[in-house]
Amino acid sequence: MIIFKTSQQPIARNYDSAQLGIPNITPNQSLENIDKVNFLYNFIAVFSSIFLSSIGYGILMVLISLQVEHHIKNEILISISTATQIGSGVFFSRFLPDIVAKYGALKTIRFYSIISALSAIILCFYFNYFWWLIAILAFGISLFTCGVVRQTIMIDIAPVKSRAIIISCGTMVVSIGNSLGPLIYNIVNFNNQLIIHLIACGFYLVSIIPILRLNFNSNNICEEKKIGIFRYIKNSPKIMLAGFCTSYALSSTNAFLIIYGIKVGLSTRDSAMLLSTLLFGTILSIPIGYLADIINRRLLMIFSAFMALICSFYLLYQNNVNEIHFALFLLFGFLAGVKLPAIVLINEKYKQTQRISVNTAFTRFSLTGNIFGLFSTGLLMKSIGPQGLWVSICLILTIFLVICLSNYFIKVKKGQFEWSSRIIKKEESIQQE
Repeated sequence: MIIFKTSQQPIARNYDSAQLGIPNITPNQSLENIDKVNFLYNFIAVFSSIFLSSIGYGILMVLISLQVEHHIKNEILISISTATQIGSGVFFSRFLPDIVAKYGALKTIRFYSIISALSAIILCFYFNYFWWLIAILAFGISLFTCGVVRQTIMIDIAPVKSRAIIISCGTMVVSIGNSLGPLIYNIVNFNNQLIIHLIACGFYLVSIIPILRLNFNSNNICEEKKIGIFRYIKNSPKIMLAGFCTSYALSSTNAFLIIYGIKVGLSTRDSAMLLSTLLFGTILSIPIGYLADIINRRLLMIFSAFMALICSFYLLYQNNVNEIHFALFLLFGFLAGVKLPAIVLINEKYKQTQRISVNTAFTRFSLTGNIFGLFSTGLLMKSIGPQGLWVSICLILTIFLVICLSNYFIKVKKGQFEWSSRIIKKEESIQQE
């Protein structure tokens, strides 16, 4: 018998070490060493699942884009298809805490991973817009569900002092997996699209295997009392706004960056490389995550937003390819510096049993930022040209900074000025107690 320790109390599990795939632990070893081995096992399992599903998503996104290009000629139908994938997750989010509370986190991931695989198969058959839209709807729901639950598990298994760096590693793994998807598609290059769809389906199914033996207590993150998204926005407006603004900026950049490159005079190849540079910028999320674990997270969030604003303003007046690449690299890193501390802060502010609900609300509000970013940036680029992309990002980051700085630079209390850093440290110490 091995004793595994959770955040509440030690739980006895009748698992054999060989079955779990972890080394045997003698009675003389400390409980701390057991916790380290258990964390390492869970860490590898969760990140392997995230990596495999991200590859499947990368392949499927290429296939969906090709289907949209060949079969959908109406811009309105294209907008409906895009909104369906994003909006399905936003709508379904209200049911997710209840589902996890009833069936557990691991069963939820397994079920919706299978739904993602089935959606990939449905999308490969003869194109019919109605059934294709149904498959996109199911795929969007499963993508949202698995993303939220995996993020919650990742936060729950991470040590308190290392949560930001763990989340940053997860972000990098997702970006690498998404980048490998198109690469695999180009390498395989089968004429039969069915085979490509089956490969994407296979990655989603294989992603279930690493979490089959995950040593995780789902009751730790089950919702004890349902709280609406508006309550979270009211209680933590700046943290929720950080997720909204970063998603706004990232969705705008991902959707319109290639179009921006072509319109400013770059070749198609150079324009495509701009998106690669943006994804490559996930490397910066590692040092950002490390900083978020050792310095004040709120101040880091504000500083990163300010630097992202400078990068966006710099891109507004640049047409040189090399300088654009460098600015995009920094922009992605600083946007990560806004979102990563926000995720950690919102999870630390609420109880462990509310993590599914709070992560659902945070992701839901972030997806709303995606939708606003796509429509707002598209309108600005149509009105003022390709530079509308950076104007849109500058505006949303400016709004975020104005709201944050209005409360966190100086507070007046009983006629005395208090610097925000002192106030923030005091609040964090109270939360830890």
